[in-house]
Amino acid sequence: MNSRPYDVPVNILNTSRVSRELGWSPSVSLNDGLKRTILALTNSL
Repeated sequence: MNSRPYDVPVNILNTSRVSRELGWSPSVSLNDGLKRTILALTNSL
């Protein structure tokens, strides 16, 4: 898929800054979060 002129060219997801500055850290792993999202979407059909 080609990018659009207004798309962000690079996106790096990293929680280290929010963890350092706000003391926040994710409580759900990416894998579990994806599973929960898929389950919720499946159940909403």
